[in-house]
Amino acid sequence: MNSYIKAICVLSKEGERKEVEFTSGLNIITGESKSGKSALLEIIDYCMGSSRSYIPKGIITNFTEFFVTVFRIGTLNLIVGRKSFEDNGRKQMYVIRTKTFDINDIKLELFTEETMITVDQAKKELEAAFGMEITDMSDNTNKKEGRPSVRNMTSYLFQHQNLIANKFALFYRFDDYYKKEDVIKQFPIFAGWVDQEYYSLLIQLDELEKNKKRNERDKMSYNNAVERLRGRLIKSFISYYALLGKELDENTPIHILLQLRKKLPDFTRESYLSEEMEVRYFALKERLELKRREKHDLDLTVKNLELSRNYGDSYQENLKRLDERGEYSKPEIGEYVCPLCGKPHEKLNEKMNDLNKSKKWLQNEIQGVGEQNLSFFAELNHLNHNKRSLTDEIKDLTREIERTEGIFKGLKDNKRLDEQIIYYKAKIDSDCEIVESQRSTLAQLAESDYDSDISFIKNKIKAYNVKFYEAEAMTFINGNINRIIEKLDFEEEYRPTKIKFELDTFNLYHEDKINKTNVYLSEMGSGANWLSCHLSLFLSLLHYFAVQKTSILPSFLFIDQPSQVYFPPLKTDYINFTETQQMLNSKDKEVVTVENMYIAILDEIELINEAAGFRPQIIITDHVDHMDLGKYDFNDYVRRRWRDSKFI
Repeated sequence: MNSYIKAICVLSKEGERKEVEFTSGLNIITGESKSGKSALLEIIDYCMGSSRSYIPKGIITNFTEFFVTVFRIGTLNLIVGRKSFEDNGRKQMYVIRTKTFDINDIKLELFTEETMITVDQAKKELEAAFGMEITDMSDNTNKKEGRPSVRNMTSYLFQHQNLIANKFALFYRFDDYYKKEDVIKQFPIFAGWVDQEYYSLLIQLDELEKNKKRNERDKMSYNNAVERLRGRLIKSFISYYALLGKELDENTPIHILLQLRKKLPDFTRESYLSEEMEVRYFALKERLELKRREKHDLDLTVKNLELSRNYGDSYQENLKRLDERGEYSKPEIGEYVCPLCGKPHEKLNEKMNDLNKSKKWLQNEIQGVGEQNLSFFAELNHLNHNKRSLTDEIKDLTREIERTEGIFKGLKDNKRLDEQIIYYKAKIDSDCEIVESQRSTLAQLAESDYDSDISFIKNKIKAYNVKFYEAEAMTFINGNINRIIEKLDFEEEYRPTKIKFELDTFNLYHEDKINKTNVYLSEMGSGANWLSCHLSLFLSLLHYFAVQKTSILPSFLFIDQPSQVYFPPLKTDYINFTETQQMLNSKDKEVVTVENMYIAILDEIELINEAAGFRPQIIITDHVDHMDLGKYDFNDYVRRRWRDSKFI
């Protein structure tokens, strides 16, 4: 996105204004230490809604009533003001949109109650201005992700003085794990690959897949329920048929049973005289007795196994105690030698060998007992499962026998047989209605066409080509990193360079093909290497986002004091390269290295301009001045020189 910092201002309580105006392309602010250079970055960060102020306390904060940053976003000027953190700045900000801009318009009168909003509202105003339309990043129904944040953009925009050559960190605020995760996760949003519909589709897919699993569980549950009901139903049918002196196969399918419900055989005098019911009764009694014997045998087996397991546990504990005691008498040397004659002590060595063999046997035995105990547990679980099944079967047989005995008793008491027939007919009707209801529900579940809906949503998600864009981005960024770093001060040891940046982790490393290993930034020596990695990565990211027509990330990068690797502030506060050259009659290697660094930055800006049609903004605050940049004139890019003066 073609957007950059137009101006940074501070206003005093009296209305006095201090400002720095910027343009697209390279902007340099050069000056001595403690002149206020680094504070500019913190003011931008503060006006982008940071949760606290990192602006250095002292002259600047004592002077300032309002901190102001003006963003140029396309044809829009967004003026963002914020009071000091202690003076309501923690809660309130001011946002003004305007098509035209004049630095002289930045006055105290501009910031009124009409333009005052909360910090959260101000961040949303910035997000809207940058084109961030996504309000919910949730990709599943289990966790609410919320909206992407303008605060996560800052990790791509700022390289602080203590970060630009840091070997342990590449990105601003990545010491916060959740901040790091959010920045990585929101890369596709900042690149413009996805929109709100994409996340809505992910939510729909998650819901459909969960519903499909729930549907499959329900179908299994209903199938099991229908099968259990079939067991009840077949018993009612068999009892009814027995009353009529007829037989019915116990394996009759449920759909046949439902058909039989409508054409049950009627009672006849011959069926009344039948002995079929009595035959069935004794068959049930015999089967019950068989199941009870099986359960009795299982009870004995389980009891014996539990006893064996207890013996095994006790045996294992004794072995372990013996093993612990054996540690005290463990030989400390391989062979014992007589201290007088120097010859091996045969009896002692023989005992030592026996002791080692016993120790080894003991350890093997402990392991074997442990494995045996595991098999005991598995066998016990299996037997207990069988016991529960037998217990349920015994209960069912007992109930069936009791019902049959009830029929016999009724006949003995001269109760009418047709009453029993009516009872079982009613029971069959009731059971059939329950079964039909369950089967109806099962049919509805089967009709749910989740697969086609899931396939449809997946195809819509696939159309976003996120994986393709990710692979393309990695190729683009890594290609640019290795191209840029060739122009920078990177050790010969790592050449030819094969730097890789991973979008899923944001890790950066050199792929050492000779030693077949990855050398991460923290494992590289020299501040020059760290600086080169930082610069090449962030220039590559700036290039990538600038050429993406749908990107919403602002096209500016703030770099604070990149030359400190070569000219630490303690060495000198002002590096005049022209004077240095005159003194030495030849350029110092470090001077040439820094000049080449600035040339590489300017070259990259021009390359981006050719590809994107605009120059992204790079703001550099540094100590260096009057550099020879070949075809580029250093003075054309200087916005302020704070030598005998300061920001405030």
